[in-house]
Amino acid sequence: IANIPASAGTSATGGPKWVAPASASGKKNPVAASDASIQTGKKIFGKECTSCHGKTGVGNGPKAADLEKPPGNLTTKEFQSQTDGAIFWKIGKGNKPMPTFATAYNDEERWSVVNYLRTLGK
Repeated sequence: IANIPASAGTSATGGPKWVAPASASGKKNPVAASDASIQTGKKIFGKECTSCHGKTGVGNGPKAADLEKPPGNLTTKEFQSQTDGAIFWKIGKGNKPMPTFATAYNDEERWSVVNYLRTLGK
């Protein structure tokens, strides 16, 4: 929360917006959005993210109702308008109750998750 600028506003769920720092937002995804990359990202998403974000990323996973704050809807224009770098940073950083995945998955795997998340907005 310390990284959230005062001007960041509030999210659709009423809490403060989770904003990645400009240095992270400016990073380009070095992993091409190939079928292989998207499948890698989908596999990781299925293992780590669906319990809260749901199978389609709308935030309706089986654990979602038990959380203090609702999981983000990853299909919205607001989410999808973020840069790949911002999403990558958030996956690595975590934001309670979402854990950090910086040590669980290497950079290429996390960039692949970003590539998969892009398919949810279509």
